[in-house]
Amino acid sequence: RFLDTVGFLSFSTKALDFNHTFIPANHTDFGNILRQQQEQESDWHTTEGRQLSQFIGAVRDSIGANEVIGCAPRTYRSQGLLNESDSLLRLYVKEVIPTQFLLKKDNNSENNVLLQTINLFTNYDLFQGNITMDDLFAAIPTDDVIYKLAHSLRGDKLLRMGGHLAEHHTFLNGTSLLTVPITADNEPIRGGTIRYELFVPSRDAKRLRPLLPRMRVRHSMYKLQFEGKKTLRGLFLDFIREKWNKHPCDEAAMKEELEVEEAEEKREADQESGLDGLSMEESSVISVFYLVAMASVIAVLILGMRCIITRRIQRLARENEVSDDFEDDAILQGLEESEDGIKIS
Repeated sequence: RFLDTVGFLSFSTKALDFNHTFIPANHTDFGNILRQQQEQESDWHTTEGRQLSQFIGAVRDSIGANEVIGCAPRTYRSQGLLNESDSLLRLYVKEVIPTQFLLKKDNNSENNVLLQTINLFTNYDLFQGNITMDDLFAAIPTDDVIYKLAHSLRGDKLLRMGGHLAEHHTFLNGTSLLTVPITADNEPIRGGTIRYELFVPSRDAKRLRPLLPRMRVRHSMYKLQFEGKKTLRGLFLDFIREKWNKHPCDEAAMKEELEVEEAEEKREADQESGLDGLSMEESSVISVFYLVAMASVIAVLILGMRCIITRRIQRLARENEVSDDFEDDAILQGLEESEDGIKIS
């Protein structure tokens, strides 16, 4: 994240050593360093500093950085995982791209896929309440146009292309690229005869295009012509203006919208677990039944393995007894033959 801390370095030219620390970028810590109380922060400004702040504010107003574009119903975390409901990345993958791009194409939209590396794509949280253009730029610092890279692409080849990115392209610290195929219906990529239309951000297109001839993929590689030259951040902006258009924020509406969203997330979780539409008591009974059934299956497996092992041990014991008898007979026969040989000689 940018400006979470301010690095401070001090050194002595005589002792040839130095010290450094990271200062949290907030008024309280700066005030403690300057030995001033927080209520005196207005006195921290110099004339030149105040003029610079006013100039920056005027520029921000002129470019629309302070424009309120929507009202977020909850806080979305930039560090959230794809399976977490408050994840900004999940919001982008599950809602923004499907609703603002994949489902708006003229062709068979169900088979449209955006293949994108998502490392460091989200950089800052989007906080509950009014969202400005500046907030959006902080959350999505990089931006890309979108290309259509291939058409009629089999699902297995599409997954191989994502795997190639993860395997052959890394950051300087060795971290692999995390590539996600974003589908219109939020379903996994299917193989077989299913064909997909593949779209990629420009940075991923440069990495993937050399693969296409080797994989015998028909490719077109043409830049999409959006109305108003929409980009990935532009799609996010459209989503906020369309879905979060209650601004200035209405507290009651925000609470109601959040409750609806949480209820929907719970319903999806229940569907995944197969308990949708059941009461709490029924769900508990089914859960107990599953546990008992699993315990019974495990007990039967253990008992069966025990019987197999016991029979195996008994069989080995019998084979050892037989082999011992054969060895004893052979020894006795050898002794008799040697004695006969002595008598003959």
